Amino acid sequence: MTIMALVLVGILQMFSVSLIINKGAAARTQMLFKCQQVVENIRWYYYVTGHSLATPTGTGIPALGAVTVDLPYDGTETDPADGNLLWTFWGPNGANVMEAPNGPYQIRYVIQQDPAQAVAPNVVWVITVSAVPTNVATATHYFGIGTTSSGKRVDYVAQFTQ
Repeated sequence: MTIMALVLVGILQMFSVSLIINKGAAARTQMLFKCQQVVENIRWYYYVTGHSLATPTGTGIPALGAVTVDLPYDGTETDPADGNLLWTFWGPNGANVMEAPNGPYQIRYVIQQDPAQAVAPNVVWVITVSAVPTNVATATHYFGIGTTSSGKRVDYVAQFTQ
């Protein structure tokens, strides 16, 4: 019985560790998916504006150029261009990138021109989207993902032509 109890304790510890690892992997997968959504929304936005089609308001996406932008986090941020709430576009009733105010991650994107491919008509822009677990005490947090610099950050890099 003692031998079985010792073996069982070791097996139960493996289950708890694997649960934490799986939850962390699920959280990183979700953050990667949200980063992909941001890239596709930005590509779509610049395509629409480049073809003189109607663009949505309150996106916070600036004119094409080297820029760093934080997506809304607490739901009260406004678009500097038109004063509309950014949450309307990026929140659950719009692009659904940010699912709830004060969520488990914050998203930032950086757009830069690729210097190796900066000749018209095929100017290439590089978008780097980063999702970082929050360190806000009142925010919801992922199980198995720390809020320190523990390597749980997700970066997604894509490119598009102008």
